[in-house]
Amino acid sequence: MGVIMNEAGETTLPYTLTTGDGSLGQFPAASNDGNDHNDYDHDIIPLECAAPEAPRCGWLHTICSSIVTNEHFEVFVFALIIVNGVLMGLDTLDVVRQNDVLYQAFESAEFLFLVMFTIELLLDFGYRGIDLFKSGWLSFDFVVVALSWAFPTVQVVRTFRGLRLLTRFHAIRNILLALQSVIPMLGSIVLLLAVIFYVFAVIFTDLYKSMYADGLTSIDYFSRLDVTLFTLFQVMTGAGWPDIAREVMATYSSAWLPFVTFISITMFVVIELAVAALCRSVAKMEETRVFGSKEETNSVVPNR
Repeated sequence: MGVIMNEAGETTLPYTLTTGDGSLGQFPAASNDGNDHNDYDHDIIPLECAAPEAPRCGWLHTICSSIVTNEHFEVFVFALIIVNGVLMGLDTLDVVRQNDVLYQAFESAEFLFLVMFTIELLLDFGYRGIDLFKSGWLSFDFVVVALSWAFPTVQVVRTFRGLRLLTRFHAIRNILLALQSVIPMLGSIVLLLAVIFYVFAVIFTDLYKSMYADGLTSIDYFSRLDVTLFTLFQVMTGAGWPDIAREVMATYSSAWLPFVTFISITMFVVIELAVAALCRSVAKMEETRVFGSKEETNSVVPNR
């Protein structure tokens, strides 16, 4: 936009003017010669603070915008997702599968829900256009609905629609965003865990490889490296590891030492590192959100 010169040849900043009919015009700033100028009976706002002109939208965009941004519509879609999830759970019952009339009623309701979710997605597309695919949450909704149409008889694909409920909670969104932000750190932790697993798998296989062949254990825990890795994964989760350890300790009394060492390193160190990284990311996001709110509150609009 061009620079405006006054009669003395001095440069003045352009200003925008809000006229009575709502249109925007440009007028030079008042000169600094000490004289008052009241030639214009309008609100004059610096150009950098002027509100952007509203985009010219078609009637379809206007209708879609009024529906999608309506709070009652959001609650309605939220309720649809919940009811659809409940019906998908009831659909697994034998009383439904063995009754042809009831099963057909559930199938018809399932198709109706899919049509409603498709209409919702089309309304979102009419409102946002191609920007729909710039949002990870809306892109996820699109993929779920598209898969439901592509594989209408696959129950697993239908179940994915229940995951759309996660995108409706801002708190869950923050957690998912926090997970995304700590993926590089989690990758390093997973690599560390893999190294620990491999080292202890070699140790346990070397120490207790022949126990099952000798009839000293009721289950094959450590005969091969892959079997040992699965056993160590079970030990890390805490599922029945005392029984495994006691079977081995019945023959080797010192076997508690590698078991306790492995559990201490994996469960109380590596897993805690992953939780700490996630908590740190969530706290950082919350701090950024609070700081951004304060900045927005404390922002000063230049005087008119």
